[in-house]
Amino acid sequence: MPSFLEHVATSLLQKYGSNLSHLTVVFPGKRASLFLNQALAEASPTPVWAPRYQTISELFQQTSPYTLCHPVEAVCRLYRSYARYVEEPQSLDLFYSWGEILLADFDDIDKNMVDAQQLFTNI
Repeated sequence: MPSFLEHVATSLLQKYGSNLSHLTVVFPGKRASLFLNQALAEASPTPVWAPRYQTISELFQQTSPYTLCHPVEAVCRLYRSYARYVEEPQSLDLFYSWGEILLADFDDIDKNMVDAQQLFTNI
């Protein structure tokens, strides 16, 4: 039984032919593009110009008037807030890895539209 991406590859080739360079395919993450390229190569008897691939995050960044904060700046901002409310804060170099994890957790909470108040109450 063909995989979903094999179905997608077959459909793209039937609809657009072997030159897919004018198309953009949006995936949740980057990994799926590797598997679609493989499925396209296997489904076509001739070489294929692959489509452009974007993640959902890249699409939103491209269309949004807002820009992402650089990861180092984000951790430093978080550290300044942390240091303001803690009597004896850790040094930035000790805090940094925890800050990255915390920002990633906040990002997951935001992406999955989790009720943060309920989540932190349960924790």
